[in-house]
Amino acid sequence: MEPPHSEVELARKIFSCLKEWRIDRKIFSHTLAMLQQMIA
Repeated sequence: MEPPHSEVELARKIFSCLKEWRIDRKIFSHTLAMLQQMIA
């Protein structure tokens, strides 16, 4: 994904990958904390 991107766009991309990998129903939760600081 080319920046800038919103939380909604990131969520859509992540869910799209999970569906592509056929693990979308196997994930219970995924938490991203302080994402801006990790990327910078």
